[in-house]
Amino acid sequence: KHTIYVLQVTSFGLTSLCKHSFEDFEQLHAQISSKVSFQLPTLPRNYWWGNDDPNTVQERVPRLAVFLQQLLAQPDILSDGEELLMRFLNMPKAAAAACRFVLHTSQQWLQRLYETTAEPEGVRVLKDSQLEAALVMVLEAENASESKRLACELLARRFRSGGETESMSSSFRSCQVKVLMSLLEDTEDQEAERAMAPSVRTS
Repeated sequence: KHTIYVLQVTSFGLTSLCKHSFEDFEQLHAQISSKVSFQLPTLPRNYWWGNDDPNTVQERVPRLAVFLQQLLAQPDILSDGEELLMRFLNMPKAAAAACRFVLHTSQQWLQRLYETTAEPEGVRVLKDSQLEAALVMVLEAENASESKRLACELLARRFRSGGETESMSSSFRSCQVKVLMSLLEDTEDQEAERAMAPSVRTS
């Protein structure tokens, strides 16, 4: 058996699942490290043997969750053009666009946000209070009329969808990670998925 860490990612009201081995986390760490000028949080230790020992796995789960949460709090990582972290987390396109727009409020990401929230599922990200505030700022700022038009249409789309605004204390906390863990066989993924249970939740 080898250990697969199953991540349930909630971002701007949208939820996705992804599966990664510990080696995937090491690769992500190396890739992001090569692109930023600061030192990343350390990963749990990798052993020559015993990496799939239940005690080792249980010790790693909360540390990997904290590792991801720390990455999500770094604007430079969230602004990465290759979207390494967002793709690792299988973040929905609308949530990724919302995250980038809140960070930069540029017309490029405003346009992408407009495109990715056209589907019913994508509209949910528009109910985030931080995103709504960023759209209002575009309307109030002295910028291109096209940006104002897109912001106005996005706010209209949000209010047509109904429902209450989802309040968050900061834009970065809109990316929350809940980690579920189970041991998966290479050929028995479905059976193991049915048996997995929640182990850690971060906020």
